[in-house]
Amino acid sequence: MTLLLAEYLSAVLRERPGAAVPVADLHRHVAMLARLHRPHWRKGVTDPGAERELTAGALRRLSALNLLQRDGETVTPLPALARFGYADPTITGSQT
Repeated sequence: MTLLLAEYLSAVLRERPGAAVPVADLHRHVAMLARLHRPHWRKGVTDPGAERELTAGALRRLSALNLLQRDGETVTPLPALARFGYADPTITGSQT
């Protein structure tokens, strides 16, 4: 969940540098991710309220890495987080 939330926050940072994201928005996003990835994760990730625990754990890890700043009920992704993200694959070499 931490990597998925990092990807989301890095996209927010690239789109709106310096913008704070309400933790309530992150709870909703994490709940959606939990439903999407439920077959791969532990039982109970889609239980009511589980998104709060999942979000809190991910934010603790990202904060410990100095990738975000938390101010009450908002989170501000820091510039270092913008380096994270998946890019479309690039095919190099000859194509036959």
